[in-house]
Amino acid sequence: NLDARLLHPDAELGQAVTIAEAARTWATDHDGFFPPNLASLIAAHKLDPAILQSPFGPRKPIPPATQPGTGYAVDEASDFVYMGAGLHGLSADPTVAGKIVIVVSRESRLRSYHTVGYADGHSEFVRNDVIGNTWEASNEARAKIHLGPMTAPAAATQPTMPFAQ
Repeated sequence: NLDARLLHPDAELGQAVTIAEAARTWATDHDGFFPPNLASLIAAHKLDPAILQSPFGPRKPIPPATQPGTGYAVDEASDFVYMGAGLHGLSADPTVAGKIVIVVSRESRLRSYHTVGYADGHSEFVRNDVIGNTWEASNEARAKIHLGPMTAPAAATQPTMPFAQ
C-alpha cells in the first residue's frame, strides 16, 4: 500500500520506538536483562500486540502470548524482528545503547529502507545499501559490554531493487 506509506511515513518509526521502550521497561524490571522475545512483552502487558503489525501490509494474526511456548509464534507473526534477547549490561557503558539494534522491520519500507529501533529507545530509517554499517556498529557496541555479535535477519540484508527514476 504505497499511498499509505507516503501519507504516514513515521508510523513504523513510532512502532519501533514503542517496542524498544517496552523492552527497556522490561529490562528495568528484570535487573537489566532485556526480554527473551516479543511474546514476553505482550504477556507482561507492556506491549499491545497490534504494535507488531505494520500498518502498510497484509496483517498476520498475532497469536495469544499468554500460553507457554508461544514466543516463537508471536515473533514469526510480527512484522518486526526482535534482536534484544540476551541483551544486558547497558549500565556498564550507557553510550552503547544508542548503537545496539534491538528491533528491525521484517520487510523494506518502500523497498529501500528498513525501520530500525535501538536499545536506547530511538528509531530511524536505514537505507538498505548501508544497513550493513548499522549491524557492524551494533556488534561493535555489543562487544564493548562483552556480548557476542548478532547476525542480521536475512530480510534486513537482502538487496532490493531501487525505484525507477
